[in-house]
Amino acid sequence: MHQSAAPCGLTGTVPRAPARTVPSAPTRSGN
Repeated sequence: MHQSAAPCGLTGTVPRAPARTVPSAPTRSGN
C-alpha cells in the first residue's frame, strides 16, 4: 500500500496519513 503513495509524492510528507486518509487517490494512481 505504501508503494502506491510513494509515486503519488506524499511519501516525503506522510506516507501513512495520506494512504489511509485518501486511499482512493493513491489506489487509482498506482493502478
